[in-house]
Amino acid sequence: MKREIALLAAPCALWLGLSVMALSTGAVLAEWLALAVGLGLIAAVIVLRRRDQRATRRWRAAFDAMHAGVVLYDPEDRIAFANADFRRLYDKPGAALVDGMPFEELLRTRVQAGLVPEALGREEAWIAERVQQHGSDDDRSFLREMADGQWRRITEQRLPDGSRLGFSIDVTEMVRQQRELDAARHDAERAHQLLRNAVEAMPAAVEIYDPSDRLVLYNQRMVQLYPHMAGQALLGESFENLLRRAVKQGAVPDAIGREDDWMAERLAQRGRAAMPRTQRAPDGSWVHIYETPVPHGGLVTVRLDASEIVRQREELRAARDAADASRATLTDAIEALPDGFALYDAADRLVLCNQRYRDIYSASAPAMTPGASFEQIIRYGLERGQYPQAAHDPEAWLVERVRRHREPDGEPILQELPGNRWLRIDERRTRAGGIAGVRTDVSELVRTRQELERLSSTDALTALANRRRFDAALADEVQRAHRHGTSLSLLLVDIDHFKLYNDHHGHPEGDRALQAVAAVLARQARRPGELVARFGGEEFALLLPHVDATSASAVAERCRVAMATLALPHGHAPTSAYVTLSIGGAVHRTIERESADSVVRRADAALYAAKAAGRARCVMADDEAPR
Repeated sequence: MKREIALLAAPCALWLGLSVMALSTGAVLAEWLALAVGLGLIAAVIVLRRRDQRATRRWRAAFDAMHAGVVLYDPEDRIAFANADFRRLYDKPGAALVDGMPFEELLRTRVQAGLVPEALGREEAWIAERVQQHGSDDDRSFLREMADGQWRRITEQRLPDGSRLGFSIDVTEMVRQQRELDAARHDAERAHQLLRNAVEAMPAAVEIYDPSDRLVLYNQRMVQLYPHMAGQALLGESFENLLRRAVKQGAVPDAIGREDDWMAERLAQRGRAAMPRTQRAPDGSWVHIYETPVPHGGLVTVRLDASEIVRQREELRAARDAADASRATLTDAIEALPDGFALYDAADRLVLCNQRYRDIYSASAPAMTPGASFEQIIRYGLERGQYPQAAHDPEAWLVERVRRHREPDGEPILQELPGNRWLRIDERRTRAGGIAGVRTDVSELVRTRQELERLSSTDALTALANRRRFDAALADEVQRAHRHGTSLSLLLVDIDHFKLYNDHHGHPEGDRALQAVAAVLARQARRPGELVARFGGEEFALLLPHVDATSASAVAERCRVAMATLALPHGHAPTSAYVTLSIGGAVHRTIERESADSVVRRADAALYAAKAAGRARCVMADDEAPR
């Protein structure tokens, strides 16, 4: 007996180890090996049973200790032996399991007790199928769910003497793991299919590479983009091999003629570019290639049709080149103009000007930077004495010049520059709301006109302004005084007893006396804008803008003293041995908006008062005290 126990000890240990392995890992091979060893053990027990009934009782206890169900049916298909695990599964209240019970009865009592979940609803049919299956000579193994929720793998084997051996083992954990594995596989397959569907639905070509840079997924758009790949086994191929194949077949136009260098550059940039790579496709279209690393180490490549973008980019570049060429042509044309040209935008800021414009306004040239406003440029030149016309009232002149610039009315502007230079300014508003202006040098024309005007407005004998010029200047100054509220004075000067002088010395000497008096008076008009005119006969006029009564009296006194200093002999004058002057003055009543004629009348009345007071003196209107 000891020898028999020793013979069975090793197989038992092997069976137990394999059973544990099968239960813990779900390994199918281990499970089948455990089953085979278990069946061998049962066969060994049967042999021992025939030898020694006491040994059988001992081994029954051993089988009862097993975590597997073991049952033996005799040739008549009755239960001959069942261990404790088998009885635990099938011996239930109301469905007792007894030795000698036929297999069909065992089934029926278990089905009626609700212990076979898979038979619910088709009990009789299930019993018939199971009895037929059990009675066949085929060895079989199958899974079954038990009433307590466990899963058992049941193996049945026909023995040589016609008996039937059944063996069941708890594979609940294995079934659970298998189901979880199947569910995971199903989810993975579903996710993979969703990914494939999504990738296929994309309008762009998509490729997915694994960490080894081998292609694992792509869509048909990629094959359409690169027809040379159609019909080839692409999955599992490395990117380098795919690229090399495409270059070799001429499917990469950019690489033609420099294949090796292009390959090296392309592989070096693989997955590293921050911006998309623009590349020509075999059909001549353009694609943007985006290569994005993913967390697991792979790479996703997306190829978008960029033909329209590239076309628009080329059109934009061509348009910019054309615009640059047009701008260059325009600049050349503007620079070739003999006149100054400047363009200001709708915000009145300088856009461009030619060199002639800068030369004309040399004092303002440093301020002529694009973006500078017209007012800023004008003020810069004004502060540097560039505009003689602004001398009397720079701010008023500036306001009026800016207004006329911003509100061009089509009328040219005549502008004076230092050195008796003159410009004709023609400004027009552009369709964009800006101002385009041309400055033409008309100095010669103005000087000619000035000379003609001088001749027509100058007294031929004294070279002073004549009465016509005086009247025009007086009218202008009165209007200016009305607009700006500035002061304006007028002095009328008469040569005392000039008729006696003329009668005694003769007309030639009388003319020379007139010229001498004119020279004295002209020297007293020291400020720009002041005008000395021959008013008529031996009478003269001094027009003094921006001069008040006190200053006008001072000018009159200087004239009288200068004439006395000249000491031009008179001889027959009843009041003096020398030529003297009587002067009458009037200050324009600006607040009352006095007319030019009124100023002249009051000055003439003051002159009459000076003569009445004894001559050789000055009287200011509204001031009876002679000076």
